[in-house]
Amino acid sequence: MLIVVDRIDLDTQITATFNAADVPNMIKAESREALQTLLAQDVRKVVITTIHKFGEAEGVLNDRKNIILMVDEAHRTQEGDLGRKMRSALPNGFLFGLTGTPINRADKNTFWAFGADEDEKGYLSRYTFQESIRDKATLPLHFESPEIRLKIDKTAIDEAYKQITEPPGHESLDGIGRVRWTFLSVIGRTTDTNVHPALSKDAWSVEHVAWRCDLQ
Repeated sequence: MLIVVDRIDLDTQITATFNAADVPNMIKAESREALQTLLAQDVRKVVITTIHKFGEAEGVLNDRKNIILMVDEAHRTQEGDLGRKMRSALPNGFLFGLTGTPINRADKNTFWAFGADEDEKGYLSRYTFQESIRDKATLPLHFESPEIRLKIDKTAIDEAYKQITEPPGHESLDGIGRVRWTFLSVIGRTTDTNVHPALSKDAWSVEHVAWRCDLQ
């Protein structure tokens, strides 16, 4: 069995978790060469590796038909060169994709990469956010959009636009100078000094959160 992740921190985290759980017969592939050796020698262990260690794999490394690959964050790095090299190295492996955010697009499709025809809606098993809240493993999220009334000074914007399209002495400005002049002109003329305090003092202040908690 291979546990495949796509970040070093996940590699470290999962290895530590498996060690803490006393998972037997486990080994971490420390390098690309080590991973290729383990697969070529048909070592029967739980191997933890990053997908990047398949980057230099050429051809089939092991064609055994009962190799299981548990791919974490299956919506990433699977439809590119690394995913293709991994599948080429283990052509008969059983792939199980684990992800909280599957992608279903024409150019990137987690269900195509991992789903089987017999899986209902493309999933072998699904644990939803609502189920997690039901089990009290996750707290519910509440969203509130702060109401901030922005004042748009149309007259200042129109005047700034006129100056942008034909700044005084524009013949002497190079490209960078024109951009800098344009930026300063717009900022200076169209910014309402009362907007920034309103943006920073929105509904999600400490006082607001405390008030909402008291209501619960």
